[in-house]
Amino acid sequence: MPMFSPNRKRLREESEDDIQDMTIRSERGMDCEDEHEEYEDGEELSQGKEGLIPPHVMFEHVESFRKFASERGKLSLPWSRMKTLFDEWIVLRQHECQVSDPDSLLKSFKRYLSASLKPTQMSLDTCFRNVSDYLDRPESVLMHADYPVKPPSLINYYSKKFGCTAGFGKLKEVTDRMKEDHAGRQECEKELADLEKAFLEKLEEFLTNNDDVLRPKQKQFVGNKIKQIRKKLFPSQRTSKAKAAKQTNGKVTRQEMTAFDLFCQTKKDKYTDLPEEDRVRKLQKKFNKLPEDKREIFEKLALVR
Repeated sequence: MPMFSPNRKRLREESEDDIQDMTIRSERGMDCEDEHEEYEDGEELSQGKEGLIPPHVMFEHVESFRKFASERGKLSLPWSRMKTLFDEWIVLRQHECQVSDPDSLLKSFKRYLSASLKPTQMSLDTCFRNVSDYLDRPESVLMHADYPVKPPSLINYYSKKFGCTAGFGKLKEVTDRMKEDHAGRQECEKELADLEKAFLEKLEEFLTNNDDVLRPKQKQFVGNKIKQIRKKLFPSQRTSKAKAAKQTNGKVTRQEMTAFDLFCQTKKDKYTDLPEEDRVRKLQKKFNKLPEDKREIFEKLALVR
C-alpha cells in the first residue's frame, strides 16, 4: 500500500478544496475573484479627483470635440498628435459655453480616457473593436515573435557601455560627456553601425519569411524601415531621382550610378525568376555581405563615373 507524506496529503486536500470552491462559484453563476477585482478598480477610479471635471459636464465636452474632429475628417488622428486639433476646438468651444481652464479640460479628458481603457471596465464589444483596430494598424507587425529587436540609440548605447546613468534628468549630462569623449563616441558609433547592419539583414529576412502572412500595410511599414536604414548606412547608394537620361541644354545627362547599381550590373543573370522588388532585396543582402575591400572597389568605380 503506497504511503503519502503529511505534506503531500495536505496539498491533495487543498487542491480538492480549491476545485470544490470553483464548482460552488460556478454553480452560483459568479466569480468572487473577478467581482473583487472589479470592486477594487472602481475604488481606484474614485481616487485623485482634484480638478477633475464632473462626468455629466465632460460628456458634453467629449461629444462636442468628437463632432468637431469628425467634421474635419480627423477621427483617425493618433492621440499623440491631437493637441493642435484640441487647441482649435477649444477656441470654438469657449464661444459655446464657459470653459474656465482649457488645461484642466485636457487633463480631465486624459484622466477619463485612462479610466475607460481599463479592461475590467470595458464591454466585450469595445475590447474586440480596440484589438481589431490595433491589429489592422501597420505597427502591429512589431508584435510578431520573430520581428528583430531594434538597436538602442547612441546615447543609450554609450551610457550602457561606459556605465553612465541616462535616466530622467540625466540626458544632458551624458550628452555633454559624449561631446568631450570623441574616441568613446566614435567607438560607439562604429559598433552601432555594425548592429544596425545586422538589424537591416534581419528585417529583410523577416519580410521574406513572412511575406504570405503580413498585410499590405505591414509590408509597407517594414519596407519603409528598411529604406530608412539603408539611406542612413549607405548614403552613397541613394538612387538618383532621375531614373532616365534627361536632355539638359542640348546635352544628354547620364544617370548617376551608385556602388550598389554597379554591383547589380555584374549580377544580371541572378534571381531573374523573382519579382523585381524581391530580386533587388536579395541583391542588397548579397552586397551588404561583401568584404570591405570588394565593396570599396564598387564605391571607387561609382565615384569616377
